[in-house]
Amino acid sequence: MSKARNRLAAMLEDQRKSGMVNDQMILEKLAEFDAAEATARLPFYALVSTVMAAISAIASAAAAYFSYAALSVPH
Repeated sequence: MSKARNRLAAMLEDQRKSGMVNDQMILEKLAEFDAAEATARLPFYALVSTVMAAISAIASAAAAYFSYAALSVPH
Protein backbone atom coordinates (compact mmCIF):
# COMPACT_ATOMS: atom_id res chain seq x y z
CA MET A 1 0.00 0.00 0.00
CA SER A 2 1.06 3.52 -0.65
CA LYS A 3 1.90 5.98 2.08
CA ALA A 4 -1.02 8.19 1.02
CA ARG A 5 -3.45 5.28 1.41
CA ASN A 6 -2.01 4.43 4.82
CA ARG A 7 -2.42 8.07 5.90
CA LEU A 8 -6.01 8.10 4.65
CA ALA A 9 -6.77 4.86 6.48
CA ALA A 10 -5.27 6.22 9.70
CA MET A 11 -7.22 9.47 9.36
CA LEU A 12 -10.46 7.58 8.75
CA GLU A 13 -9.76 5.31 11.71
CA ASP A 14 -9.30 8.36 13.93
CA GLN A 15 -12.58 9.76 12.65
CA ARG A 16 -14.29 6.42 13.32
CA LYS A 17 -13.04 6.45 16.90
CA SER A 18 -14.47 9.94 17.37
CA GLY A 19 -17.81 8.85 15.87
CA MET A 20 -17.62 10.99 12.73
CA VAL A 21 -17.70 8.04 10.28
CA ASN A 22 -18.77 4.41 10.41
CA ASP A 23 -17.17 1.26 9.01
CA GLN A 24 -19.19 1.40 5.79
CA MET A 25 -18.04 4.95 5.07
CA ILE A 26 -14.43 3.94 5.67
CA LEU A 27 -14.74 1.11 3.14
CA GLU A 28 -16.35 3.45 0.61
CA LYS A 29 -13.64 6.09 0.99
CA LEU A 30 -10.85 3.53 0.68
CA ALA A 31 -12.52 2.02 -2.40
CA GLU A 32 -12.79 5.48 -3.96
CA PHE A 33 -9.12 6.12 -3.23
CA ASP A 34 -8.10 2.78 -4.74
CA ALA A 35 -10.20 3.46 -7.85
CA ALA A 36 -8.60 6.88 -8.28
CA GLU A 37 -5.11 5.39 -7.93
CA ALA A 38 -5.90 2.67 -10.49
CA THR A 39 -7.32 5.22 -12.91
CA ALA A 40 -4.21 7.36 -12.61
CA ARG A 41 -1.93 4.41 -13.40
CA LEU A 42 -4.06 2.97 -16.21
CA PRO A 43 -2.45 4.86 -19.14
CA PHE A 44 1.04 3.71 -18.17
CA TYR A 45 0.00 0.07 -17.87
CA ALA A 46 -1.91 0.27 -21.15
CA LEU A 47 1.23 1.57 -22.87
CA VAL A 48 3.40 -1.17 -21.37
CA SER A 49 0.84 -3.80 -22.39
CA THR A 50 0.74 -2.48 -25.95
CA VAL A 51 4.53 -2.49 -26.24
CA MET A 52 4.73 -6.06 -24.93
CA ALA A 53 2.02 -7.18 -27.38
CA ALA A 54 3.94 -5.55 -30.25
CA ILE A 55 7.14 -7.33 -29.24
CA SER A 56 5.27 -10.63 -29.08
CA ALA A 57 3.73 -10.06 -32.51
CA ILE A 58 7.12 -9.25 -34.03
CA ALA A 59 8.66 -12.37 -32.48
CA SER A 60 5.77 -14.47 -33.78
CA ALA A 61 6.15 -13.03 -37.29
CA ALA A 62 9.90 -13.68 -37.22
CA ALA A 63 9.34 -17.27 -36.11
CA ALA A 64 6.79 -17.81 -38.88
CA TYR A 65 9.16 -16.33 -41.47
CA PHE A 66 12.09 -18.50 -40.39
CA SER A 67 9.85 -21.55 -40.31
CA TYR A 68 8.78 -20.87 -43.88
CA ALA A 69 12.37 -20.11 -44.91
CA ALA A 70 13.59 -23.36 -43.38
CA LEU A 71 11.08 -25.32 -45.47
CA SER A 72 12.19 -23.53 -48.65
CA VAL A 73 15.89 -24.31 -48.23
CA PRO A 74 16.91 -27.54 -50.01
CA HIS A 75 18.64 -30.04 -47.72
